Formats: sequence, structure tokens, C-alpha cells
Amino acid sequence: MKNQVRVPILAMLAASAMLAQTAGAASPAMPERNPWLTDSVYPISHDDAAGTNSVPHAGPTVGRKLRAEDVKSLPTVFTSNPTVKKAGGHTIVIAEGIEGISKIDATGTNYKLVSCLPYPGLEHQAANGSADRIQAALAEADAARRAGDDTKLVAMTRDVEGIGFVRRNIPNGVYNFIDRDGVHFAVFGGMKILKSTDDNDPAKPLRVAKVQDFTPPSGWSSATASSHAAGCARPSHTRTTLIT
Repeated sequence: MKNQVRVPILAMLAASAMLAQTAGAASPAMPERNPWLTDSVYPISHDDAAGTNSVPHAGPTVGRKLRAEDVKSLPTVFTSNPTVKKAGGHTIVIAEGIEGISKIDATGTNYKLVSCLPYPGLEHQAANGSADRIQAALAEADAARRAGDDTKLVAMTRDVEGIGFVRRNIPNGVYNFIDRDGVHFAVFGGMKILKSTDDNDPAKPLRVAKVQDFTPPSGWSSATASSHAAGCARPSHTRTTLIT
């Protein structure tokens, strides 16, 4: 008799678990949206424990096998963590690269380059990274990889500096976000922050609004910073700057 009762109870528990999973999938437990960031599917790069870049995003309702013609791309020397915003009914992707920032209109089936904004001081490198030179470098790397020519691949890591792939600039643009007004901020050149805007006009190019250099003054070191931090003191020659 006990066995006859246990089976329906287990079935009820299993059904309850499935319902709970379904409800959880429909309404995931998400962190509160950051009100200082643009309301988009990816407003800020480099998530952390607080899930600052976690946002709900509707996935596809139907699917099929993708073909090569379904994929659209634009050539860049090196891009990490592009961010996204909505402007004038358009989906705008801001792709921060090693030498500058690309603005892309990705509305619907479009994927069109609107503008390229070099980081101040890196205009020459940005000019070297043309689509033709990037494609040529990719073709050369593909050929070397297929041939198993590791010596050639290693040599290419030096050769690609000619199109702007400079190792010390790789961190450029990795940390970036779009604020609630649609203004974009990106770190470049170590301790510099570039503030750029397109005035939320989908057709306008990005332009420099402000550059702030947070490089410590001469003589400032990590040891000095640690000693001040230990004493909870702020040195007289430093200041806190708000970018506006």
C-alpha cells in the first residue's frame, strides 16, 4: 500500500519541479538594471560579480541552420567587447578597437559601418588599418595555419604592427560603457578616458566630446599610493575628477 501511494507523490514532485524550472526560465532572477547605463542588451563591457552587464534579452523563436550568407561582418584590426544602444529606432553597435572606435548600424538585417573615430594620438595607426590590409593579413595567416607553418605565424605577430596591431595598445577599448544619455566612454592609452557622442543620431559619426588623462603625476608610485591608503590620507597633489 505504501508503494502505491509513493509513486503518485513522486510524480507530483517531479511535475512541480518542471513547472518551477519553466517559470524560472520565463522570469529569470536578474539583477536590478543600472539606471545610469543605456537600456540595451549590452550597455557595459567586462561583467563582474554584481552582473553589471546582465540584462534580459529575448532569444529567437524559430531556428534553422545558418549559412555563410547569413553572417555579416566588418573588418577591424582588433576589437573587444562592443557595446550596444538604441537611438532613433536604430540598433547601434559601438565597437571599441585597438586604434579607435567604430560605429555600426545593426538595425534589422543591416550591419553597416557609420564611422571610425581614432583615439587621439593614434590617428596614424588607424589610417594603416585599412580593410584591404586587414584582409591580406587574414589571408596570409590562414595560409600559414593550413600549412602548419608556426614560424610564419610567430613572425606575423610582429608584421601586423604595420596595420596597427601593437601589443601595448591591446587593452584599448576593453573597458567601456554607454551611459543613460547615449554617451560612450572608453579607456585607452593606459589611464586615459575618451568620451564620445553621436548626439543619438543614427546617421551621425561619433565625435570626441572630451578626453581626460588620469595618469599619476611624476614621482607617484604604487608604494606611495599604498602608504597613503594605509594611513587613510589623500596626498595634497592628487585630485578626484568627474568627467562631464
